[in-house]
Amino acid sequence: IETQKGVSPFSFFKYIVYNPAQSSEEEIQQLLKHEETHVFQKHSIDMLLAQLLVCVQWFNPFAWWYKKVINQNLEYIADKEAKFTITPKNYSYLLLKTTTPNYQVVLANNFYNSLLKKRIMMLHKNHSPRLKQFKLALILPLLVGFVFAFNTKVEAQHKQDSKPKIENINIDAFAMQF
Repeated sequence: IETQKGVSPFSFFKYIVYNPAQSSEEEIQQLLKHEETHVFQKHSIDMLLAQLLVCVQWFNPFAWWYKKVINQNLEYIADKEAKFTITPKNYSYLLLKTTTPNYQVVLANNFYNSLLKKRIMMLHKNHSPRLKQFKLALILPLLVGFVFAFNTKVEAQHKQDSKPKIENINIDAFAMQF
């Protein structure tokens, strides 16, 4: 859906809303790739479920945190899929351009802990398969060690005489004590 309003591009279920006047043709293709990832992986359902959780658990700070983390992870996934068509640096500029369409110079900004800053940092992070292999090489021997260390043999034991012994008690002698 093309609009003339000054909104950042977004998707909701199978609809993608964007303003073609805000970006060049190459940037629009990049934005559409990002939003198509949200559409194809049905991220709207995830966000609605997270919002429903917050509606029910509005008093629970973990519900709010969970919603924030879900949103952040969905954006990381869409960014990862979209960054393969242009360089991460150009994609970072595009993110900055779309999130702040009417950029005004101010004395302070809110980029310190913003999702935008985290997304840009994640774009430029090198994901090394070698590092993953190194972590696995460290963890695997520990896991095997724990399996062997806590591997014990369990043997069932049976008692020979399981019936209780009945003794003859002289009731008269017992009653005389009281």
